[in-house]
Amino acid sequence: MDRRVDSCQKVACSFLELVLSFYKDSSLSDEAKVRHITDHLAGIHWGKMNEISEHQSMEIIDYLYKQRALVPSESFPNVIKGTAGLDGALTEEYDNLMEDLFTRDKTTMIRALANMDKTNRVQGIGGIGYALSYRDPKEVKKEIKQWQAGQQLTTAEKDVIRALFAKLDNPY
Repeated sequence: MDRRVDSCQKVACSFLELVLSFYKDSSLSDEAKVRHITDHLAGIHWGKMNEISEHQSMEIIDYLYKQRALVPSESFPNVIKGTAGLDGALTEEYDNLMEDLFTRDKTTMIRALANMDKTNRVQGIGGIGYALSYRDPKEVKKEIKQWQAGQQLTTAEKDVIRALFAKLDNPY
């Protein structure tokens, strides 16, 4: 059986093909391209993407990272859910993307994480915490505490922050 067809039968092929088509579409502006890609990240599996795209997963993730300022905050939940099939360098680059989005808009990212199912929440906090751990954890915690002081947070949002602090203390 054709490798591409076999891969598509095992995962939501339409998501993979859509993301790949948006990435390759030179008629789209970067803003439209990023919006379309991030709208479909929740259904992606990066390992399968590599199989059908001639190993372009890193290229796509790198593109999103370079265009991270264009990722709309309403797409943060899709970005968090888009971690299936990541490994090695793909994980590092994707974690950097999530960390940058967190740093840009803590409120939206904390809310998105708080509203995730447990698996996606743990995965998202783990990735963000790991990427943040390259900075001084004490400074990161200080920044988050300063931000937190001016917020009305739900119990779930406070739980996300506690879990993020724990991840900063033990990123591996």
